Amino acid sequence: MGPELWIALSGIMLILEAITVGLTCIWLAVGAFAAFIVSFATSSIYVQFAVFVLVSAVSFISLRPFLKKFMPVKDKTNNTSRLIGRKAIVSEKITAMNGRVKVGDVLWLAESADGNDIEVGTMVKITDAKSNMLVVEKI
Repeated sequence: MGPELWIALSGIMLILEAITVGLTCIWLAVGAFAAFIVSFATSSIYVQFAVFVLVSAVSFISLRPFLKKFMPVKDKTNNTSRLIGRKAIVSEKITAMNGRVKVGDVLWLAESADGNDIEVGTMVKITDAKSNMLVVEKI
């Protein structure tokens, strides 16, 4: 494999890394660049490929923990947690087991924050979210 192909592979990996921004392809770009350099010393595809694999693996193992510190932390909110603080109307009696509330046009599973039953038509406030179930309390 000629040096042109290794440098092209490195460039493609850098472009993919720029698109994904998740430390996914940078290791392969580093490995391809190392193989590019080695390709001037040897024409053996096996040596070039071995350098590519070895450098990619070593850069992944050694640099990932360091670079991960600089990556933005993903927001761990989900649809239910975004509803905390909003008001809802009980559409199916909330018992010790479960019930349903309506937020906008959507029905959600719900449970009472204090464990008491809440009757249909009662206005409630969403205080917490557990997976796909809302925790509510009477207003």
